[in-house]
Amino acid sequence: MSKAANGVPEFRQRIKDNKIIEFDDCKTSHTVALDDGTYCYCILDSNISFADFIPYAEREQEAARQDRTIDEEKDDIYDKIFISTLPWISYTNLVQPVPIPADSNPRISWGRYVNQGDKIIMPVSVLCHHGLVDGIHIASFYQLLDKQILFLPQKIKETP
Repeated sequence: MSKAANGVPEFRQRIKDNKIIEFDDCKTSHTVALDDGTYCYCILDSNISFADFIPYAEREQEAARQDRTIDEEKDDIYDKIFISTLPWISYTNLVQPVPIPADSNPRISWGRYVNQGDKIIMPVSVLCHHGLVDGIHIASFYQLLDKQILFLPQKIKETP
């Protein structure tokens, strides 16, 4: 998802000090569930091969579980895309929380996939600042995501 989001320039734009800034690449900030029902954040960089990404993400997720923090410096969030996973449910609509005052970081959530005939359906919701991202940009994200998912079985087979 991060490669698809980074593939759309508007998903890398933020509003800071009443100006639009654009990052070359944005890392992802994932929520990680903890045993006590709370969560922490895990920051990931997707600019590595798929084969290397899974073990890297597992190590970073475990480090985040040990750190157990949601503390972020205000200026450290601008280059992040926020990702949440709801593997317990498949949904058709999702309302995502936004801080007050609102930031301009995209929020992407995805849920449990289900088999539907000869297709696999997975819900993916996107929330973006409408001053930066319009419908055509969200459509571009979904098109890029579709292309990446189509190649995913091939990449999984290549992973040692």
